[in-house]
Amino acid sequence: MREVHPKPKIGVMGSSGKAPNESEAQRLASLSERLGQAIAERDCVLVTGATTGFPDIVSRAARRHGGSSIGVSPASSKEEHVTRYALPEDGVDVIIYTGFGLKGRNVINVRSFFNVISLENFPATGDIHVAVKVREEDE
Repeated sequence: MREVHPKPKIGVMGSSGKAPNESEAQRLASLSERLGQAIAERDCVLVTGATTGFPDIVSRAARRHGGSSIGVSPASSKEEHVTRYALPEDGVDVIIYTGFGLKGRNVINVRSFFNVISLENFPATGDIHVAVKVREEDE
């Protein structure tokens, strides 16, 4: 029987908002493209909050380069994901609908991946604080 080795899961968290100006938008797009490509080339699975902004751009880049992505949604259904939270349904390969809201979704995200990447100057609202707290509780 062939031994199975799970792929590493890399979490990308960060602002779901738009960059404050065109220069930052270009920097974000370039960085996101390179990061998505690197994740895909290393055969890792990308885990995001199934959101917009930085995580969405990285996810789309990873998928363009043959990678896989999972989005953990705060919503309990596709309809709620799109209507209540106004989140995209086409930015990841698989969406897991948690029904736990934004903070609950973040806890699941943090517990699901091996490493987390957050973009400096585009801080995740509370995401990194959740990551640190959950990891401290696990130790």
